[in-house]
Amino acid sequence: MTAEPAEPAKVIVALPVTSPTYFNPRYRSSIARKAKNALRVAEQIGGSATVTVILHGRAVDQVGHGSTVAHSEVDQANFDEWAADWAVLPNASSGVLDDPSPRNEVGRRFGISDSFYGHAQAVDVMNSVMQIRPLSKGLTCVILCLDSRFGVEEMIRSLARIDRTNIFWQICGDPSDIGYDDFWGKDGLKRGGVVPNLRAQLSSSWTPWLVARRFKAWRKNRG
Repeated sequence: MTAEPAEPAKVIVALPVTSPTYFNPRYRSSIARKAKNALRVAEQIGGSATVTVILHGRAVDQVGHGSTVAHSEVDQANFDEWAADWAVLPNASSGVLDDPSPRNEVGRRFGISDSFYGHAQAVDVMNSVMQIRPLSKGLTCVILCLDSRFGVEEMIRSLARIDRTNIFWQICGDPSDIGYDDFWGKDGLKRGGVVPNLRAQLSSSWTPWLVARRFKAWRKNRG
């Protein structure tokens, strides 16, 4: 008997913009490298060839407590063009007398900064994901990379309260930024003990193989 084909899935990767190193493709933590890894996840889970990238932070001229969340789409064919718009600093090579207006989408959405963009609220990123992936859109694998605890506990409470079983959340972040086991280990949180469709990895590094394996196990057992 032939096995039923796996339900197709969409991959979303959410990445912070809070450090200049994220815009340097030579670093493992860079936006470009993690977007490439997300494309590999999509390939391994039999998902859409196009990955949604959500960049999150605070614009240089932003006031109040809000977050800036910018969506874009990337695939293997348009990767270099996408990276020039979203994965490098806006005016990294501009001279003193050059036109100071933003040269790419990062500059247009977040402003021009050569040092630091502020942190987004994690719950704002979560809400952005759920707006673009309603239940009717099918299964979604979200790789949510964080480098602060702003809004994290509120996000977890929201995920536990909102029954969105079509979304698998893989949280990644260095424990010094997003909290050690005293938070993520409580009640088995990082292993799905609080939110069944959530896993947390206390590291800023993740491999496509690991994320794909966790997603496929969740997809198989979701009932």
